[in-house]
Amino acid sequence: MRLSMGVSFLTLLTISVHAQTAWDPHYTPVRSGSWIQDKDFYLFTLMEGTAVKTAVQNEPFFANLLTSKDSLLGSIVHARGKSPQEFIKAFVWTPEEITSVDSALCLVCAKSPKVMGVLAAEMRRSGCWIRDASLNDSALVRKAWEDAALKENRVITNYTTNKGFRYAAIDSATFGPGSPIAREMLGEMLMMLWHGKDKMSAFFQPSLETALNILFINNRDEAGRFEPLDSTNRPAYTRVTGTVWKNFPYSAILIPGEGPENEWPMSPMGKYRCQLGAEAYRAGKAPFLIVSGGFVHPFQTPYCEAEEMKEYLIHVLGVPAEAVILEPHARHTTTNIRNANRILLRKGFPPDKRVLCMSTAGQTAYIEAPFFAARCRMEMGYVPFTDLHAEDAFGVSYRIDPASLQMDAIDPLDP
Repeated sequence: MRLSMGVSFLTLLTISVHAQTAWDPHYTPVRSGSWIQDKDFYLFTLMEGTAVKTAVQNEPFFANLLTSKDSLLGSIVHARGKSPQEFIKAFVWTPEEITSVDSALCLVCAKSPKVMGVLAAEMRRSGCWIRDASLNDSALVRKAWEDAALKENRVITNYTTNKGFRYAAIDSATFGPGSPIAREMLGEMLMMLWHGKDKMSAFFQPSLETALNILFINNRDEAGRFEPLDSTNRPAYTRVTGTVWKNFPYSAILIPGEGPENEWPMSPMGKYRCQLGAEAYRAGKAPFLIVSGGFVHPFQTPYCEAEEMKEYLIHVLGVPAEAVILEPHARHTTTNIRNANRILLRKGFPPDKRVLCMSTAGQTAYIEAPFFAARCRMEMGYVPFTDLHAEDAFGVSYRIDPASLQMDAIDPLDP
């Protein structure tokens, strides 16, 4: 399904170029009712919650695209017994479809620049596309669409083939492809999609719901666990505004988790890191500790690194509960730093103050090494810190790079 551009390049460049709104540290995100959708596919949540949805629905191309996807859903109920993978493949965006949607969004931007400007302004204020902020409104929306479509494709393809994962040992599908249980789960998932097809009124919803439901049947809701963090961390957050920052050399002490490779709830390394962090806290290095780490090791573990560290800090080491901030989503050292930065940037911590990361000696040496920054660039496209240097064998400090706010266009478990 192809669509001619029909809009000059010069016209696109003049569409709301002025709207270079900076991200807003007091921004309140729009909520769809699904934490996974909001964190993985925030563009679609914004489109559903603004006049953009109507503007898009009024474009014949998008209406036809939705009709074609709806007809696929409608055929599911008549195809019981057939391979569910064949139906699921139809909801993977083809390169031609991605390009055609891109072109159609150009037309909507040209016809309804004010409407699309509202969407782009919301995107900019959120900070989720901070690295794309120099793009004009049309280009910003189209770039976000391309990223979202490719992310949907990765979720659908990776979790139905059990291939393509960067870290398969911890992120892969729960059920082996082709197994009886996988076939049954996918078949019932398709029936549930058919059951809810009349509620899908936007062109992106059939593929979006397919991706979200594939994560659901694989119990891959890590991105939404412990949300909303504003409630989870309220005792600490309420103390931020009253903190006298000049009394502390650092804004916070970050403690990265290390999950055990067995069924223990917490590894000895994790306990060592908490001990080091508690020592730094008692020495007055910072008024808050951030414990960071999700449900990582071993595969599909029921234990969250950050939650176990928080309990250990409070109930074993005697750190006040209101001084501990939970960051329960990071799956790697790269995102331990990135996710902690996001909290610090969004919750009123002084952005110009250094952050102290306390960990076991092996991890601090790893963070200091040049290949760690190289890994950040390879996996996230940027380095989430600047001016990093060692404080001692167990501590490194750094300054926050606001690029940390950028939404991850690849990882659905920790976007």
